[in-house]
Amino acid sequence: MFDQLAKAEAEVIVSDIIGALQNTIPDLETQYPVSNTNYSAFKLDYQNISTIITKRQQQLDTVSHEISRFETVIDGIYHIHQQLVAKKDKITQSMNSHKRLVSALWRLPAEILSQIFVHCLPIGYRLSPALEAGPTLLTKICRRWREIAVDMPDLWQELYVGTDWQRAAFCYETWLKRSRGRPLSLELESHRNNWTELRSLLQPYINQVSSLSLHFYPNGFQPEFMPPCTLRSLTVIGPFFNMEYASTFNPAWARLTDIQIELDEPNAFPQLLRLGAIHAHPTHSDNVYDGDTEHLHLFDTPSLPNLRVLETRGIYPWPHEEFKAFLTRSKCPLESLTFGFEESIKDHQRAEYVALIPSLKEVLVVR
Repeated sequence: MFDQLAKAEAEVIVSDIIGALQNTIPDLETQYPVSNTNYSAFKLDYQNISTIITKRQQQLDTVSHEISRFETVIDGIYHIHQQLVAKKDKITQSMNSHKRLVSALWRLPAEILSQIFVHCLPIGYRLSPALEAGPTLLTKICRRWREIAVDMPDLWQELYVGTDWQRAAFCYETWLKRSRGRPLSLELESHRNNWTELRSLLQPYINQVSSLSLHFYPNGFQPEFMPPCTLRSLTVIGPFFNMEYASTFNPAWARLTDIQIELDEPNAFPQLLRLGAIHAHPTHSDNVYDGDTEHLHLFDTPSLPNLRVLETRGIYPWPHEEFKAFLTRSKCPLESLTFGFEESIKDHQRAEYVALIPSLKEVLVVR
């Protein structure tokens, strides 16, 4: 029925167009030069002029009627076009739905799709509802994929909360709920204007947090935050983290096994030791110092028997003898040792470190 109506409408349209093309513009010239405003030079026949005006009105009415008819035709064409587009979309949707029924991907068991989804998580990106990738993207493909992704807590264990999170607060809360009690890895921006609301958002999930990254900024704001007993990894980004604030993290320091902190105070590292911060397996110790000999006592007192990975940057001149004493004192199972290029480590010094620590597998100098 639809196809018949469309055909009939098309025939009417073609007929109207042909008829319109056959009607040329009428000759509107008269014996009266209407462009000349000096009417006194002509003998005017008012009755004849009235007849012309009446005729022009009839012509105008006819043209207006034709315009109206064509506007109706155009509206009809547009309506038919919209119907055809909608019909095309439905046909395409139906075809794709049936294609999925014979697709190997569609027939995969949920368990295999779950494994594929885990490998779909982007590497090197901050995962959040604002990112059109990772778990958020997987929920938008089809109903089956959404059901599987939403039912996978492993996909929702990592979350970056930026400064504009309040625009989509519901999405962030939904994300956290989908983690279903699994350990959480959070990265937070510490800003004064929304910290109270952010703390309220995270409070129901605080005992799931096992990894935390905090960003500090020049505004000097350091949020009130009591690390949960579940916290094992802490990263502090920004040189505005101070040791007075660090003391408020007790007794969480003693439970940490991975610490990465940017320090700009010469005595900060020993203070962290006194707090019990370096307790088990710190993966990085990134310390930036200048050439002042006051800073060469970094390795004088620490003893880190569980240290496995150590990275240093910007310590110049390098305190070779103090570092050897530190390794001897610690007797740690060190596996990886990385130096910054500024520290100018000699080959014979590397050999001495390897001789002291048999477990040491790599000694690197990076730029």
